[in-house]
Amino acid sequence: MQLPFFPHKPKTSAMDHEYLLALEISPQVIKCAVWSVINGQTQVVAVGDQSRWDDVSEASLITASDTAISSACERMGSIGKLTIKKVILGLGSTWVVNDKISEVKMPLVKVLSQKLDLSPVGFVVTSEAVMRFVQHSEGTPLTAILLGFWAQTLDVTLVRLGKPDGMVEVARSQSLTDDVVEGLSRFPKVDMLPSRMLLYDSGIDLEEIKQLLLSYPWLSPTKKFGFLHFPKVEILPSDFTVRAIALAGGSEVAVSLGLIEKPEPVSPAELPVQNLTASDFGFTNEETKVTPLPPSLAPEPVLIEKPKFKLPNFTVPHISFSFKPVLILLVVIGLLLGVSSLVFFLPKATVNLGFQTKIIDHNFVADLKVSEVDVTESLSETAPATGSKLVGDKATGVVTILNSLAATKTFPKGTVITSPSGLKFIFDKEVLVASASGTADNKVLGKANVNVTASVVGSESNLSSGTYLQIGSLATVDVVAKNDQAFSGGTSRQVKAVAKTDVDKLRTKLLENLKAQAKQQLLDKTSEQTLITDSVLVTTVGEDLDTKIGDSADSFELKLTVKAKGQVVSKSEIDNAIKDALTSLVPAGFEIQSTTPRSLSAKKSSISISVSANLTPKIDTQITAQNISGKSLDKATEYLHTLPGISKIEYVISPPLPIITSRLPWRTSRIEIRVYPL
Repeated sequence: MQLPFFPHKPKTSAMDHEYLLALEISPQVIKCAVWSVINGQTQVVAVGDQSRWDDVSEASLITASDTAISSACERMGSIGKLTIKKVILGLGSTWVVNDKISEVKMPLVKVLSQKLDLSPVGFVVTSEAVMRFVQHSEGTPLTAILLGFWAQTLDVTLVRLGKPDGMVEVARSQSLTDDVVEGLSRFPKVDMLPSRMLLYDSGIDLEEIKQLLLSYPWLSPTKKFGFLHFPKVEILPSDFTVRAIALAGGSEVAVSLGLIEKPEPVSPAELPVQNLTASDFGFTNEETKVTPLPPSLAPEPVLIEKPKFKLPNFTVPHISFSFKPVLILLVVIGLLLGVSSLVFFLPKATVNLGFQTKIIDHNFVADLKVSEVDVTESLSETAPATGSKLVGDKATGVVTILNSLAATKTFPKGTVITSPSGLKFIFDKEVLVASASGTADNKVLGKANVNVTASVVGSESNLSSGTYLQIGSLATVDVVAKNDQAFSGGTSRQVKAVAKTDVDKLRTKLLENLKAQAKQQLLDKTSEQTLITDSVLVTTVGEDLDTKIGDSADSFELKLTVKAKGQVVSKSEIDNAIKDALTSLVPAGFEIQSTTPRSLSAKKSSISISVSANLTPKIDTQITAQNISGKSLDKATEYLHTLPGISKIEYVISPPLPIITSRLPWRTSRIEIRVYPL
């Protein structure tokens, strides 16, 4: 575990009661604790409630961290009103690469520090902090399996005799025991696994997980896990991880900040458990680490204080010669050569150059070869019917036709008669009615009976007897129909029916889905080409409805078939066209890092392209290192500012000796140039 960016400050007793934060950033979980140095020992003052974040966005990280910090400060009472800026970060193993925060995660740390006005003084890997803190608490080298349960992942750390023997991350599934088994199986070179499991978590109930692990057949001959004994499963408290981060890193931070005196070195056998410092937990500090001198520069035994002696003088005739000035001269020359060698061979520097990315937006037209592709897609779906329909039985009966005319009347099947209330009935068959006979004073009407059926369903058509009905448009004084008995059998009820709006709505939905589906199929079909999305045309080529509109039904099914066609252009041709169009627009000293076509439109073979390009400085790190080697920091900075696009310069020179840190190393191979976007 590394605490790589402690500021080096002189020791002072004026900061004995300074409070600091320990902020744990774990997958989807943020925890915070406040700690300080009390009576010469690092102690946790308060632990806040944990907060959740989405594990991706800056805004979510800032909000969750602010909530966790506020919760911890509120539990300090009146002391919590103080502004606490210094913080130790506890990070997951995926955040750290080669003992440094990865370049992918560093922007999150920078934004978090800026937005919440925090000053990070170091960081630790959470699983390693847990390992060291358990070992410190128990006073013996730890041998166990650490299991960290998070919302979507499981961290499995194998610890043997106080040192991590391996660490893996497993994606969580529905079976937690299967996840643990998968993690352990990723240690194929381990013959014997520790028979102890320590569980720490993101706030979930670990008791159930403990019981699952205890019920698993670890010693079964078919499993072959290599446990000598059935593993013992223990649960660490929910605040254990953030306390481990605070206490495991607190002593080293406190020494660096001058909050406590740096302890005198003692042998490991004499070191009491309660007085272990952060260095005993495995922390190192780049700036305070003492680099031993090479054997050639180590102090000679003759330089150790011994009784003085005088070299003898040798007298040659006429010449007197003394070895003392020669010895002094040789010592001075040796010291000069040693210092020169130290300055030339030992220094190492990292030069971080930050630049602002330039963006070019450009629209142009290119003549490219265009071809067409097409696909046919079908989709069916069932939807509920929301319309209604009146169904039932029609009333029936018999009417007598009375003819007062002197001529015979014939009425075909389907003749309509109408009641006084407007109800209509239809003749079931053709009927012939005789003419009237007799005198005017004794007139006998022609009569004929015929069965009739109501034109619509419903009980309203059940006419009472003795009702006169008009036949067609004939005057009732000439010809009229009368029912001697009441009509009957008319009933009605409302049922669901397929409405036109139902079909239209489902058709619109299917068509939208088919358009998206067809467009995706076109994209999949043209993986080596670029689809011009504006050219995609979708037409309906088939429609099948299993029920007619207006029919009674609870649901209906509609199947649509569409054909989509669009224009495509070779990706390589587009890339070449973009490269040719942007070459003259790139400023001197810059190069194209990436391009993103925003839109394409085609008119025959002319393709209108809108593209956005990210430009980065074109810097040869080897030549740059040659030009600044051996220069003072001011001279190197003056040169580096002449490079295109560079707006931030940082130097990290080691070892931190004044004679070395005042200028850059003379050897180019000892200078590392890093260029990164701001």
